Amino acid sequence: MKNASAGRFVRRLGVCAVLAALAGSASGQDAEWIWVSPQAKAGQHARMLRLFMVSGEVDRAQLVATCDNHMVVYVNGEEVARSDTWESPVAVDVAGKLRQGRNVVAVDALNDGGAAGLALRLDVTLKSGEKSRVVSSGDWRASEEAPEGWEQPGFAFRAWERAASLGSTTDGSLPWGVVMQSREATPAAAIHLPDGFAVELVHSSQAGEGSWVSLTMDPEGRALVSPESGGLLRLTRTGPESATVEREPVDIGMCQGLLLAYDSLYASVNENADRKGGLHRLRDTNGDGLFDTDEQLASYPYQGEHGPHGLVLGPDGMIYTVHGNHTPLMLKVDKAHSPLRDWAEDLLLPRIWDPRGHAVGIKSPAGVVLRTDKDGQHWEVIAGGLRNSYDIAFAPNGELFTYDSDMEWDIGTPWYRPPRVVHLVEGGEYGWRGGTGKWPDYYPDSLPPVLDTDLASPVGVTFPSGGMFPEPWASALFIGDWAYGRIAAVHLTPKGASYSGVYETFALGLPMSVTDIAFAPDGSMWFTTGGRGTQSGLYRVTYAGDKPGAEGAALAGLTEEAVLRRKLEHIGPDDGPAGLAEAVGHLGDPDRFVRYAARLAMERFGFEEWVGAVVDAPVEAQPQCAIAVARHEDKLNVDRAVEFVTQYAKDLEGTEDDLAYLRAIEIACARGGEPSEATRQAVLDKFDSAFPSEDPHLAHILAEVLTYFRAPGIGPRLLEIVEHGATREEKIYAALCLRLVVDQLDASGQDRYFGWLRQARNLPGGASFTGFMQAIEKEAVEHLDGDSKARVVAELAAMDKEAPVSPAPPNRPFVRQWDLAGAAKAVSSMGGERSVARGARLFTEARCIECHRFGGAGGATGPDLTGVARRFSREDLLQAVVEPSKVVSDQYRASIVTLKDGRQLNGRLIQITGGRMDVLTDPFTHAVTSVSPGDIEKVEESLISPMPAGLLDTMSAAEIADLLAYLESGAAGAR
Repeated sequence: MKNASAGRFVRRLGVCAVLAALAGSASGQDAEWIWVSPQAKAGQHARMLRLFMVSGEVDRAQLVATCDNHMVVYVNGEEVARSDTWESPVAVDVAGKLRQGRNVVAVDALNDGGAAGLALRLDVTLKSGEKSRVVSSGDWRASEEAPEGWEQPGFAFRAWERAASLGSTTDGSLPWGVVMQSREATPAAAIHLPDGFAVELVHSSQAGEGSWVSLTMDPEGRALVSPESGGLLRLTRTGPESATVEREPVDIGMCQGLLLAYDSLYASVNENADRKGGLHRLRDTNGDGLFDTDEQLASYPYQGEHGPHGLVLGPDGMIYTVHGNHTPLMLKVDKAHSPLRDWAEDLLLPRIWDPRGHAVGIKSPAGVVLRTDKDGQHWEVIAGGLRNSYDIAFAPNGELFTYDSDMEWDIGTPWYRPPRVVHLVEGGEYGWRGGTGKWPDYYPDSLPPVLDTDLASPVGVTFPSGGMFPEPWASALFIGDWAYGRIAAVHLTPKGASYSGVYETFALGLPMSVTDIAFAPDGSMWFTTGGRGTQSGLYRVTYAGDKPGAEGAALAGLTEEAVLRRKLEHIGPDDGPAGLAEAVGHLGDPDRFVRYAARLAMERFGFEEWVGAVVDAPVEAQPQCAIAVARHEDKLNVDRAVEFVTQYAKDLEGTEDDLAYLRAIEIACARGGEPSEATRQAVLDKFDSAFPSEDPHLAHILAEVLTYFRAPGIGPRLLEIVEHGATREEKIYAALCLRLVVDQLDASGQDRYFGWLRQARNLPGGASFTGFMQAIEKEAVEHLDGDSKARVVAELAAMDKEAPVSPAPPNRPFVRQWDLAGAAKAVSSMGGERSVARGARLFTEARCIECHRFGGAGGATGPDLTGVARRFSREDLLQAVVEPSKVVSDQYRASIVTLKDGRQLNGRLIQITGGRMDVLTDPFTHAVTSVSPGDIEKVEESLISPMPAGLLDTMSAAEIADLLAYLESGAAGAR
């Protein structure tokens, strides 16, 4: 008996030893890559598990795991996560799955081929504050078999072998790099703010938490953020620079707009419509504080960076949202009752689309602001003619604002529009059109911006709330700029029925790729950084000084003109003759926004009703009457509409009235087609003698009208401006018009014109500038007659042959095949001052300059890198070069064009015109292949970056450090 008892004791001691070995806490320990065997095999299954102990009540527990290639993770027998992509670890909250005492985490893994490994980290915090960590290691048990119940806590695993440890997750030389490594966003100390303000880095996104693009604050002061991919997260600040992270249980992400309203979370999901793209409503149905149900209220047919964006609750209780210009309008939009209606391109002259393929074929209303009820059933278009506003915000007085993006590829052209702060009024048209078609600000059928800013990539916008910030910040509109790492404050001043403004930098970091901004109930500002796969951080800005003045006092009220504008915005047929009379009575108001609102109010009445009223309208109302008649020429005809204009127009003096009359002619012809010869002659008799004009606005619109009507001698007059105009913009726009009447020039004039176009290609400008000059030349050639065309084509061919060939960059010898971890480690060891000059040479020798611009010089295939260090950290920059296909913006993504004969073209679609599709197949040689749409079998999006891998393999560590120093030097001069 004594010996039997001893035997049982020894066996019991052995079990305890196993439990002790398996259940020990590993707080602070790094996870290891593990597998069922040291050498993985294709198609191999690996079941791996670890028993661990929990000694108290669990407060928080986050599990982060990744596996090459597939995994399903179980905690105590319940599935908690699965993944098929090892490059992006998954992170899940498993606090509700743990129990006091014995627990088991188990993974069912599968290898497709090549290397295989699992990495897992589970951090547990008890309500007592005690912390422990469970990590994947060689102490785990593993088997290729899967007996029933193997993932359950009671499974007898002792017969399984120990897992094979392949190395630490901190060892960057392993095939998976350091994907599990803890990450840090830009420290708060590196962010500059005005005196009296302080910033705190609340949380840096970790493996599995994604790169954050949208933010909102709940009534308890918790942050809800959405990554570019992966599910929604809720972050609760627990102290200075600390927060807990919970994952919302709903299967939804990729949200570029979040709004808490009506006991719900509304989300703009930027995903394919056949999946979840659209407006969603999330609800908490069980009262646990997390959203557990998801309802798609509307579907949007677009996924990408110019898709559905910000959401706000309006003073009227409606939900407002803004869409980028690639998001088509939904079919259920109520156009008949929308404030913006009767839209059209209204371009008199044929446009040239962007030669690099951006937004080709996209037409008005383009980027729009919409509103809907809380159930997403009734939709109206509020405003349009935007490009890609990311967010919208209501001021305390109910006025709506946005920050619209520029098209930096157009810099140097007269149709370039810089980033702009826009006052969004009901029915507002803001004139964005594709290619050369963008409307100038002075077109009277559109509205101007509050102000233009310098180069930027507009993201989140908001007004302060909560009363913490002092004036002038309490009344400022805060706007985020992703590209140059800053938050600016726009100080608005009432100006009639709208606003003027100035802006200044409020927060600036290096890098600080801000994506969204929100205010918490306590009045603190919160903002996120991230986007395009970059490291994210959640920041909190507070003010500790005196706070004189009332919150938002400068924007609390409305001017008399603004009150009148709002009244006119709501006048319609139900208001009867008195309403129509009031609308007509304000058509000649001195305020542009009031005049605009009055015209829209008038147009909401029946055509026969209001067109009779304009006949007796006062003189000052006639320009707006002309615009209205032209916009509805289908109720008359183009000749009658133009006749209406010419009978009122007087001698041109460059006034706003003159512009309105000329613009009315443009609209009527753009909508109604070419008028009769009698009408053409009447227009020329009225306006031909006024061109050229010293007034630049009048000259611009006269050039369009007289070119369209082929005024006698307009060609030579345009050539005079091309050669001797006051500004480059005047010259280029005259050249654009002249392409259509180049046949009016004699041989000498044609030679001078085409020679000027060739010289213009070398002018500094945006990525599309040279392409636009080439397109003007190409279309001009097509407008020549036979003999002239043959002569010019021969002369241009001779120019091409004689053009100097740029020397090829020197061939560089292979140094080593760099991976991300190796490059990062090598560069970090480089001490001392780096050579920016050598970095500049390397930028050319490595052929980066052939695809990227830096400081105004370079190619146009990829993004401008001048200010890249303001949004990307050094590690982000290295990753973008070493692993170019990991994150590819849809603005630069290539396509795979499969032809019916079986051939495939891999490249960027740069033009679709004249029944041909042009594909840029080589970013270095700029080789273009043209194909007929009839020969195309299918066009698919390519997941491979046009940027080739291995660009650093001819560089030493010191040279890579110098190249990075050169790229980082642009951030200092970018702002």
